[in-house]
Amino acid sequence: MSRRTAAAACVAAALLASGCATGPQGGGAGSTPAGSEADRRAAAPAALMAEQQWLQQWFSGTPVAIAQERSGALRVDVPDAFAFDAGQAAIKPALAAVLDRVAESMRRRDLLVLTVAPPAGGEAGLGRRRVESMTRHLTGRGVNAGRIAPAAADGPVVGLRLRVNPAAGA
Repeated sequence: MSRRTAAAACVAAALLASGCATGPQGGGAGSTPAGSEADRRAAAPAALMAEQQWLQQWFSGTPVAIAQERSGALRVDVPDAFAFDAGQAAIKPALAAVLDRVAESMRRRDLLVLTVAPPAGGEAGLGRRRVESMTRHLTGRGVNAGRIAPAAADGPVVGLRLRVNPAAGA
């Protein structure tokens, strides 16, 4: 086994372990504020920040990158090497662990919506099949399909963007 393959296997094992572990505390009870829709929308940016911290705890020390964009969206990037095999749309276990945590965030925070971008490269239909595969995974974890939208390929990563639904409360 090459050094690169061994390193990739170690990172994938770390992602799998993080997806199966008991996990960090916080972000559970009382995560969606009660009250009027205006109160909920006002609390949404803080909720998104809490989700960022929660996800960073889960994936600290892994190649998963989590950051807030200037737009306010929460960006979660998974390198293609840990997401899909070349030319395939089947989700690797490391990406499944990330999607499971994103689904949990979305179940807790009902004002959040998600855009899903496949990694760039490959045939045009492959990106579409990969997005469909990720959407099926998320809906299988209780996320309403209406809260998930496809996005254009985003470089050598799976690009997940959580944001507050602009139509909520309108």
